[in-house]
Amino acid sequence: MKKTITFLIITALCMPVFAQQFSFQLYFESAQGEKDTLVLGYDPLATQSIDETFGEVDYKTPRSPDKFQAFIIHRFYYSTNWGEEFYLKKQIVPVTEGHMESHAIPIILPYESLPVKVNWEKSLFDYPERDHSLITDWAVDLWFDSGYCTFKEYLKDSDTLIIGEPYEGMSKIEHTFSDEEGSITFRTFYVAFGKEENDGVSIHHPSADLAITTYPNPVQDVFFINNSSGKQIKQTRLFSYEGKKVKTVDGNIDSVDCSELPSGIYILQIETTDGIQYHKLIKTNTL
Repeated sequence: MKKTITFLIITALCMPVFAQQFSFQLYFESAQGEKDTLVLGYDPLATQSIDETFGEVDYKTPRSPDKFQAFIIHRFYYSTNWGEEFYLKKQIVPVTEGHMESHAIPIILPYESLPVKVNWEKSLFDYPERDHSLITDWAVDLWFDSGYCTFKEYLKDSDTLIIGEPYEGMSKIEHTFSDEEGSITFRTFYVAFGKEENDGVSIHHPSADLAITTYPNPVQDVFFINNSSGKQIKQTRLFSYEGKKVKTVDGNIDSVDCSELPSGIYILQIETTDGIQYHKLIKTNTL
């Protein structure tokens, strides 16, 4: 009986170190086959500091020459000291009165490891309190007017994402770390928690600005471009989901033959006399 009571006391004391209202894992696999894992979540007791009670640890540096590693950046408005940077493997953000903080969680990947496959358990997000949580490569709560995202996926709708090089002509956010050994530049993307009735994580999507649509989607052979924007199309480009350019067509066209491309997800980049916009295109060999 005494041993049982002692065990229960120890268990109760340890619970605050590991328990949080919600957390999930992001699984990474680099182009070289190396793997890593990050943990993200939220809790009413979390703070904007490094919370050791939730197992958050500052690794001091993202430099890891011997192996692939992903890191969470905890900095600026995440830190009590403006400009101070921390590099974490686990981040639990505050939640008050049922609402998550609006700040997105920045994650960095070394460029030499791209493309990187990211996986998560999507069933964890099929709940009203977090069903608008997303993963994107644009800061969802920062500079909406200064660039467009390459990808935006709601975590409940998919469980896999390939993160490659930014597409040609695309605005991008990068993170540079410098020390006595020199500087390293990282590809940056974000995870933000959100719910439908309080969706503060929606981002500016360029396709909503210009009256240009494409069909059919999915496409087997030829897709068509419906351009009612009044702007001339200068060039149309197709990129693989890993960021490799696979097709370029010049001129003010209204269709593109992609029959030679393998099945998969592509990014369509349409450059007009007024700017560039992007569409996701699904190529299939069977309809």
